Amino acid sequence: MKYPKSRLRADKRLSASRLPPVLLGAVLTLLSIAGTHAVSAQNTVSKNTQATQSNNRAAMLRVGNVLFHENAHWTEVAEVQTDELDTSFVASKGDGVFLHKMQTNSKQGANLRSTQDYRDVHITLDFNLTKGSRSALYLLGRYRLNITDIYGSRNLWPSLMGGIDSRYDEEREWKNYDGVAASQNAAKAPGEWQTLEVEFKAPRFDENGFKTEYAQFISVKVNGIQVQDKAVATGPARYALAKDDAPEGPIAIMGGAGQIAIKNVTVTERDFSQVEAQKAVSDIDRLPLGPKSGKPMINIVALGKKVFADKGCKECHEINPKAQSVKTGPMLFDVFAPSAKLLTVFDAAESHVTQLKAEKAYLVDSLRSPTKHLAMRLEQDGSTKQFLPIMPAFNADALSENETNALYTYLLSLNSGSNVGEQFVWQEKPEKPYILSEDPNAELIADTPRLTRVNIGDSVSGRAYHVGLPNHMNYSFDPRTLAVEMVWSGRYLNMKNEKQGRADAPSEPGKLAKIWTPSVLSALFQPVLHDGQKVDFSFREPPKVTGKLSQRLLKHETDFLTEIGKTPAAFIGVDTYPGQIPVFHYQVNDNTVAMQLNINQHKALMGRFDFTNLSPVKLNLADSKLTDIEVSVGSIEQGVWTIPVGEYSQVTFKANVPQAPDYMAMQDDPEFSQANVPQPITWTRARSEQLSLPKGYTLEHGSVPKDTFGRDILFEPLGIAFDSKGDTYVSTRTAGVWKVTNGHWQQFAEGVFGSLGLVLDDDNTIVIGEKPGLTRLIDADKDGWAERRENVADQFRFNSNYHEYLHGPAKTPDGGYLFTLNLGHGLHGGYAADGSMSTSGGFRGWAMHVDNKGRIRPLASGLRSPAGLAVDSKGDAYYTDNQGDFFGTSKLFRLKENAYYGHPAGLVDKPNMVIGHPDISFDNTKAKRELALALLPHARAMNSPGSPIWDETEGKFGPYAGQMFVGDQSQSNIFRVYTESVDGVEQAALLPFVAGTASGVMRLTFSPRDNSLWVGQTGRGWWAKGGNLTGLQRIVWDNETVPQSMHSISVRQDGFVVRFTQAVPPEQRPSFDKLSLSSWYYVEDASYGSKERDMKEESVKHLAWSDNGQALHIKLAQFGLDERADVTHTSRIYELDLSNTDFANELDSFQSKAWYTLNAIPK
Repeated sequence: MKYPKSRLRADKRLSASRLPPVLLGAVLTLLSIAGTHAVSAQNTVSKNTQATQSNNRAAMLRVGNVLFHENAHWTEVAEVQTDELDTSFVASKGDGVFLHKMQTNSKQGANLRSTQDYRDVHITLDFNLTKGSRSALYLLGRYRLNITDIYGSRNLWPSLMGGIDSRYDEEREWKNYDGVAASQNAAKAPGEWQTLEVEFKAPRFDENGFKTEYAQFISVKVNGIQVQDKAVATGPARYALAKDDAPEGPIAIMGGAGQIAIKNVTVTERDFSQVEAQKAVSDIDRLPLGPKSGKPMINIVALGKKVFADKGCKECHEINPKAQSVKTGPMLFDVFAPSAKLLTVFDAAESHVTQLKAEKAYLVDSLRSPTKHLAMRLEQDGSTKQFLPIMPAFNADALSENETNALYTYLLSLNSGSNVGEQFVWQEKPEKPYILSEDPNAELIADTPRLTRVNIGDSVSGRAYHVGLPNHMNYSFDPRTLAVEMVWSGRYLNMKNEKQGRADAPSEPGKLAKIWTPSVLSALFQPVLHDGQKVDFSFREPPKVTGKLSQRLLKHETDFLTEIGKTPAAFIGVDTYPGQIPVFHYQVNDNTVAMQLNINQHKALMGRFDFTNLSPVKLNLADSKLTDIEVSVGSIEQGVWTIPVGEYSQVTFKANVPQAPDYMAMQDDPEFSQANVPQPITWTRARSEQLSLPKGYTLEHGSVPKDTFGRDILFEPLGIAFDSKGDTYVSTRTAGVWKVTNGHWQQFAEGVFGSLGLVLDDDNTIVIGEKPGLTRLIDADKDGWAERRENVADQFRFNSNYHEYLHGPAKTPDGGYLFTLNLGHGLHGGYAADGSMSTSGGFRGWAMHVDNKGRIRPLASGLRSPAGLAVDSKGDAYYTDNQGDFFGTSKLFRLKENAYYGHPAGLVDKPNMVIGHPDISFDNTKAKRELALALLPHARAMNSPGSPIWDETEGKFGPYAGQMFVGDQSQSNIFRVYTESVDGVEQAALLPFVAGTASGVMRLTFSPRDNSLWVGQTGRGWWAKGGNLTGLQRIVWDNETVPQSMHSISVRQDGFVVRFTQAVPPEQRPSFDKLSLSSWYYVEDASYGSKERDMKEESVKHLAWSDNGQALHIKLAQFGLDERADVTHTSRIYELDLSNTDFANELDSFQSKAWYTLNAIPK
């Protein structure tokens, strides 16, 4: 793609064929006479121009002063008003208002698009929406300003009214990016006419196609209220009408979901060149975007130059016309030109001199068959002679077609005068050939069976295990039905969606895999209960969630645990002995069953079973198209295999599945080598300008292992525990569980699903948390690999929603386990209690306890996104929750039985509660919310706190013995927490420790080997300030330095006492007059978070130092508890800022601030 030097044009597909000015004027005149009726071009031009006009322009609509292409999805009416439910318009016949008739999801064919292209514009229009409608105004056909019904809503997102829609890139960690939400909600109610006014500055480009200035929404006003002010749009929106970028393009109004009516559209062309750019264009955004991919294009002239150097062309060919060097090949300057020259060459086959045009075909021949035509050179005596035939041939593998084209384009640029070719020729990046071994998201199979647990879509539940066999046959065993529910041949798994972003889409079988349809095989070996019903826990783990299903589940009045207990069956676990096919264990009725299934490439099933039957076991085969069935024990009647009472081992089952699709090996499936070999862990000192540490402490990076195929992996270490020998267990979100023994990594278990924590039972047994539940991993033979997985707890609903995380476990003094369950997000039909996080029941938003016998009970409710959980040495439990709906800021709580923590959605799981019951409404529960031990100020300190840990090193980690430490995933920092009890009411100070970790801090654990603090981190899904997707680091104290820092803050009747780790020198103390103390509270309701309310700059009455200078008593002029007018207010939080004191001279701003949550004042 070449761009003319005069100006960059819009994509021709979007550029309307322009009418000549005189003809356009005639059309507008006739339209104004005829009113606003649509008229075809042939009615406005002479017969001589009818043919041309009908080819260039379809029928048009005039709305205000803008011509749009006529569109069957829009109709003209006199007026509209909404029906009783505000969900559709009732229109009156006439002119002046254009109504979009569709009520389905938007399609580009439903967009009203201008016939003219525009650049800088001022736009005004009136619009009217039905309830829930979504539409948009497109500028240049690329920049989308959303027009949506958000009347009364507290949410502000780029996708909502007045928001500049996000861009989208599938390969980015955060796929939707650079959108700009409206600054406020200025929407009127559905059915009311509203106004939109926009001043828009188009992007600027230079003559070579580089973007020099971003597009800018200078001003956007909705109903006269400004909602965007000098907002930058960095590129086309996700659903733009064209994927490339351009300085001009059409205006379009989206025919959206629901209905929209418009009138009085006025577009005034302006020149906003003098409006200042708001930010510089980034290097990546300077590049033109491809019209097909929307991705940055490459300059193939530059690529050709690189090819010329990389392939060794420069060694034999000179391109500098002034050079005096003599090379073995001809000079290539001024050879290839836009107007092909004639070259004299020697035809080796014909043995004579001939002439050929220096065009691309000649270059290709010279590269592929360099001896076919030999270039000639001029000798000193005036004769000519061919160059020696020593150039190697470059086949398509050595020099691709794209590289050849780039090389030719580069050679065209090597000319003088008018023959100089384009210096910038833009081309879409060629798709890289798919190589399975290089795909980090492909789960590979070598000569060992594999086991993975992950959501792969609607065919199975999110609790299913997926088995991959070395012969490229794969299947899923689903605890939902205790049966084989899915089979496919070919590549094992594609985990791209699980490893990117928030994993808000299911993973899939491997690329090009052939799936056996349910009509061929499903529910294989599904147990049949005594009452004749088949085992089915779909209410607990539905494979597909719909709005109707969620509503039905929410209306179910039977206690959830009681409902589970009605089915006398349970998944027990799976054996994963090295090199063997996994063996699944379950209980049905009063029997236990073990199943191992092999499938060969000839579509034959071979199963082995162990049965311990106190009553006959019946396994269903009816839904499977099986032939040639053979069993070594029992009988088959009417599609049911019955195994009698008794104990049987190594029972065989054989059958064929002739209707299954044939297996076809992929050509790019090489042989892989897999080995679980030890890999050393090394530590290197971290250095960063963002790093803030107390003196005497260092931060170190830990090296992470490669996978068992030798590939780099996404290693998110979010569960860390040490055994009695000091060996380390680490669980990850997608890379399995690993163990560090004698300074070396080795994989302990593979294929775990979203593990965020672990605890030890003993040195060879751990319990991990996974999204589907708690799982015990047992290394019975102590070889470093877990041969057995036991299901510890799964008695809660798991919808496979990306936000349904399980946090924990934490071990309790009775030998049981605590864990917490997130609410879902975007759950179809879920109950959100008017907030944004939701549930379909089944204890989402609860803390749970399971004892050492596997008995589970709900412990506490009202949790939202409880990302941190820990139990201290006294057996007291603590948890952290993230800011959001019903949580004005993030919080730290003591976790108590039967307590309620503030989010009402999960209350639907209380006995006899259903949606709409007054006892679980926010208004009737808001006064019952637990007080937070500490408010964690949003944005100022923490956004997404992780799990606490306590310094129990007895002084071997510095001067903070006994204090709690907690990290933050978004802010990439760690704070200390100093707690105190005031007349029985707990509250705490939040004190700085470390900022600038590599990624987002989620898990902290002290090592018994050296008392260092290990820091497990992730930035995936919620980007971390540290800038990295993952991180494993540790903090080490030098065992000597006592850093100067705020050690603790305590409350007094008249203010606070700040204690320091060292005495503050007398000469620094007067500067403490410059300290500042401010306070505020948050309001908690269905809104997402809260602003800081009633901000006060506290007046300091007096400062009093202790005799040793290690404590400062700050007495305030006015100090007391808020007389809370509303129970939705939090306690007041105080911020102490020492940045302006001499104390802070050797500290940064992070180390100079602390916060105190005031729940009580001493009597």
